[in-house]
Amino acid sequence: MNHPKVIVVGTGRSGTSTVARILHEHFHICMGHYLKPPDHANPLGFYEDFLVHGLLQQVVEGGMSPSIVLHNLNLMHAGCEVWGLKNNWILEGPLALLQTLAPELVIRTWRPLGKTVQSWVQKEVRRGRSVSQINEDSFVELCLRRESQMDSKLKYFNVLTIRFDRQIPEEELIEGIGNCLC
Repeated sequence: MNHPKVIVVGTGRSGTSTVARILHEHFHICMGHYLKPPDHANPLGFYEDFLVHGLLQQVVEGGMSPSIVLHNLNLMHAGCEVWGLKNNWILEGPLALLQTLAPELVIRTWRPLGKTVQSWVQKEVRRGRSVSQINEDSFVELCLRRESQMDSKLKYFNVLTIRFDRQIPEEELIEGIGNCLC
C-alpha cells in the first residue's frame, strides 16, 4: 500500500506553502493535481490540493473512514512515485487518520504568534477587508487550537519542526529538508 512520504501542517501564515513548494519543486514530491492557484495573498502558490481538502473534510465531519480516504488518496496519486500533502484538516480529524496515512515524515511549521497574526491581517487587508472587519481574536484562537492539536497528535510521528522566527534562506531550508528525507 502506498503512503504519503510527507505531510505538511502548521497554523495559517506559518510557512506551510513555502515548505510544500520546496518539496514539490526540489524533491519532486507530488503535492496534488488540483492545487489551489496562487493569488495576491500567496503569489508563489499554496500547494494544497482541492480534492484532498474535500476528502479530509469528510473524515472530520464523520462521513468517511480514514482507510477509505487513504484508498482514495492512493488512487488520486497513482501516477506519482512519491507524494505528500499539505492540509490542516488532518489536525481536525481523529488521530486514526494520521495513523492510517502513516507518513514517513511530518513537517510542522512554526512562527511566533505575533508575526503570524500580523501577516494574516495584512493578507486580509490585501483581500479587501478593512481592519475593523477583521477579528484577530478568532484567528488567535484558531492558531492556539491548531498548536494544541499538533502537540497532542504529532508526538507519535517523525516530526521536523521548522521555526520561521527569522528569515531563512531558501537554500538552508532545502538542505535541512533534504537531510530529513534521506
